[in-house]
Amino acid sequence: MKLIKLIDINLTHEYFVNSNCKTLDFVPTGKTRIMAENQGLVFRRDSKGLSIYAESAQDNPQQVNPGLDLNFHLCFELYANDPHFLNYTNLPLDSSPVYYLSNLNIAAKQKIAAGYIQATMANQNQLLHNEQAVSIADQIKIRPPVFDLRVEQTPIVINHALSGNKLKELTEGGNAQIDLKHWGDGWYSIDSPEGNETFYASSNKLLDNGKLIGIVEIFNDPELVDNPCLSNNGAANPRMYQINFEGRSTYWKYVVKNSGRKEYKQLDIVMDGGTTFQTTENEGNDGWFSISNELLAMKERVENSPSLVNSGEGTNGSKVLIEKLPSPSVDIVKTSPDGKGLVSEMFVDIS
Repeated sequence: MKLIKLIDINLTHEYFVNSNCKTLDFVPTGKTRIMAENQGLVFRRDSKGLSIYAESAQDNPQQVNPGLDLNFHLCFELYANDPHFLNYTNLPLDSSPVYYLSNLNIAAKQKIAAGYIQATMANQNQLLHNEQAVSIADQIKIRPPVFDLRVEQTPIVINHALSGNKLKELTEGGNAQIDLKHWGDGWYSIDSPEGNETFYASSNKLLDNGKLIGIVEIFNDPELVDNPCLSNNGAANPRMYQINFEGRSTYWKYVVKNSGRKEYKQLDIVMDGGTTFQTTENEGNDGWFSISNELLAMKERVENSPSLVNSGEGTNGSKVLIEKLPSPSVDIVKTSPDGKGLVSEMFVDIS
């Protein structure tokens, strides 16, 4: 059976040498996995991201098989396979938020809710972030599919956010259990006299361990997306989407140990490009630390490494002791003493 490519979702990250993000995995939800098996969809992860294929029709290899729902909806969970992913990614470290990424058009987003739209309307041309990077604007509120709700004022209405269908109405006060398992994971709203709330119901069991980075939804309903990947007659119009992550920049701090107490005229850290370091001597004069005066990008491969020099010695006024100091490790990122940024700490012994 011939396969027809429908969608490419490329993952990029500024930290990596070739920008291809290799530390995230796409995992289809159970509903998506069953739908793919029953309707002839194939998911393939490669070095650039995820590709989605459909089986072709037997009598026309240019069209998808007639068993595929042309208005399909796919959902993937985006997991970090590197425990230090957030250390080198420009996203908050102090919590485990989940980011929502979809190919919904602006009209469909407006159906979801003010609480979500308020954050994402800035991406007017958003197709899974073709140009923008994932940011705190993409964070979403997640509830489990079954949760307790305290009813103070009535009526309270539970809606399916995209369709607008009313699922449940509460007319009595007190504690109520809301069960959305029948309708599955997705966007819902709670409308009450006290205000509205929109949330994403997820049955994921790993939401609190930091491994789940995002939820990626792909729709092909022409009412929800611009330029669907399949036309009404089943002809493919392949689409390319992109998820971009910015790399993190930190202050680089070198802790230099002089346990042998050798005498140096003046130790300095120098770096091409004008970056300067501020040096502070530790108590006991057996070591000191030096921290960059500006934020520097963390990279998988650092092209411009600072050097440790003994100023006032050598033919050109300084003697290089260590030509290339170590670059930041992704597993050591701390808050700076002034709380204004993050610090990558490296240790050097010159004894």
